[in-house]
Amino acid sequence: MGSEFRIIESVGFDKPSRVTRDEESGLITIHSVKYLGSVSSNVEEGVHNEYPLQGRIESESLYDGASCYLNHVSRANPDQDRGYEEKIGRIRGPFTHAKDGSRASLLVNPHHPLAEKIAWDAEHSPSSLGLSHSAAGHGEVAEGSKARQVTVTRVRSVDLVAAAATSSSLFESEAPMSDPVETPDVEEVEAVEAEAPEPVVVDNTAALEALQSKIDALEAQAKETARVTAREKMLSDSKLPDDVLQPVFVEQVIAAKDDATATALIEGLRRVAFTQNPEAAPAAPVKAADSVDDFRNWMRS
Repeated sequence: MGSEFRIIESVGFDKPSRVTRDEESGLITIHSVKYLGSVSSNVEEGVHNEYPLQGRIESESLYDGASCYLNHVSRANPDQDRGYEEKIGRIRGPFTHAKDGSRASLLVNPHHPLAEKIAWDAEHSPSSLGLSHSAAGHGEVAEGSKARQVTVTRVRSVDLVAAAATSSSLFESEAPMSDPVETPDVEEVEAVEAEAPEPVVVDNTAALEALQSKIDALEAQAKETARVTAREKMLSDSKLPDDVLQPVFVEQVIAAKDDATATALIEGLRRVAFTQNPEAAPAAPVKAADSVDDFRNWMRS
């Protein structure tokens, strides 16, 4: 069967995918994505890898629950631990196997910053995405053949990559496996995802209340300015002599609780003016206050 060797195999999304969301958790599922092709397009020393149907069927349990990270694993250090922020989700069944390759579902954490972009690309721009798996396997080249029949024996991760890195850069490394590739534990994967941080909810109530208070104050100020301007116009339109429009009377008119009261005050001022200057009085008799002091007393009553 040959010695175990490392495999880093990439394959692009070959068609638009159906995307669904769980109503309760928001979990995004990208259905039927190809995670392993049947033939590698990469050729090394005239030999390429092939993944027979039966071997792909037997290895599906190795992929079920495998972690999915963003970007390729490091070629220089493929066993290096991946960052928490790189994890986007995991591979899950149902699995289907066809002549051109094997497919499964990609479960995406809906709270990852790139989750919605990935979902959109999977539906509308599948050529932007690809999967690259970091795995190990056995394989031999039959005499006279240019194909190595490979059986996957271990899966470390299946990584989401840009299509530019998958279209013509399929590659496998035959460096001996110095350490076993750790097969992801499904329960551990679920525990980590359960600990994923909830979306941050910011309470803006206090800020909104403060803003509303400022708006209310500005509206009240504008209303008061309009009221004072209207009262000053009433005094101007009354044509009363300046010696009658003493500050105390002007303040009384402006401070009046409504226009009717302000009008009554102006008429009282008018009576005082006519009493002091009978020639300015209208033809019709007008009952007037006997003096300014009488008018002041009338305002206080």
